[in-house]
Amino acid sequence: MEKEVNNCGLACPQPVINTKKALDEINSGVVVSIVDNEVAKENVTRFVQNAGHQVDVKKSNDNYMITITKGEGQQVNKSKDNITITNTTQSNIVYLITTDALGQGSPDLGYTLMKSFFTAIKETAPAILIFMNTGVKLACKDYKTIEDLMELQEKGTEILACGTCLDYYKIRENLAVGKISNMFEIVNAMESGKVITVP
Repeated sequence: MEKEVNNCGLACPQPVINTKKALDEINSGVVVSIVDNEVAKENVTRFVQNAGHQVDVKKSNDNYMITITKGEGQQVNKSKDNITITNTTQSNIVYLITTDALGQGSPDLGYTLMKSFFTAIKETAPAILIFMNTGVKLACKDYKTIEDLMELQEKGTEILACGTCLDYYKIRENLAVGKISNMFEIVNAMESGKVITVP
């Protein structure tokens, strides 16, 4: 059984949602998800890998053909590109970080406070850190928060950075810790624990 899902022209997270719906409708078989941009290709591929399905990506003209095998006959690729972060912390706390400075007032003070915040939460190691809007800058190279974030990741904290936000600020290539995520994955992460917003 093979299903084809045309996601060309659709913005994040719709290609992931459409692909998930197609996979949910079958017990086993093949779904071909067609996307027309690099971001959608990465988001759909990562979602499929995290779900444990076999995936093969080929470029056809200006589109990407993502062939997904579900159920019988699938052989999940165990390469390093398919590693899913497994959280080993005992916390169910999810921090949503939407800015690169903590509180109002002096930006320099706000940045210093944010650095102190990450140092403090290393003791409890939250389940997930989600970075959105200017918050994504904190997970990028040249920021003093990187060392603390890397230590949190080593302790099992999953770190997600909004891909749309990284693209808006043109800093996608500067991401130094965690993984590029999409709104579908972020919403699922927020539903997995107690969410605390850090404005």
